[in-house]
Amino acid sequence: MVHDHHTHSSVAARLKWVLLFNTLITVAQWLFAYLSSSLSLFSDALHNSGDLLSLGISLWVLRIPTRKKQFEGRAALVNGSLLVLVSLFLIQESIHRLASPVPIYSMEVIILAAIGALVNGISAWALHRDSKTDLNLHLSYLHMFTDVITSIVVCIGGISMYLWECYWLDSVLSIVVSVYVLIVTTRLFLSYPRKI
Repeated sequence: MVHDHHTHSSVAARLKWVLLFNTLITVAQWLFAYLSSSLSLFSDALHNSGDLLSLGISLWVLRIPTRKKQFEGRAALVNGSLLVLVSLFLIQESIHRLASPVPIYSMEVIILAAIGALVNGISAWALHRDSKTDLNLHLSYLHMFTDVITSIVVCIGGISMYLWECYWLDSVLSIVVSVYVLIVTTRLFLSYPRKI
């Protein structure tokens, strides 16, 4: 019992640090997505906002261990549904943007996406071990891992736009990342049919 309490405290502490760092990077990405007019950076910020909710739910569930089973499936459903809704919204916005691409301030995209990849990579590493035994921590880990990929793709896109001014790529990358997240989330739902 003491060991379990210590384990919960240790996981909760890691979640708090991950939540703090992701809050900082998300606020920065929202700001620079607005300043740079980048939809792909906006999508990265939006996905990171989903991370914050996912992490908050996971932390909340950890704090009510006696009712954990009752809330675990519901919280996981909220987490997964959020990813689906955000992805569908971004696909719609990206299609509209494709019709009339706008100039992007690519250097801001490159810098913020690179920082996002680093922060999300560290966060995913911090949650990886515990994600193997807890559904909501697994979803939080999935949020982090997919955002590492998102940030790397956005960073590469930023470099391409900086070098060749191919601003349409911003919308294409947003669509690709969103479709990827939809596929990963759908597979996760199908793999936990009784828990969610």
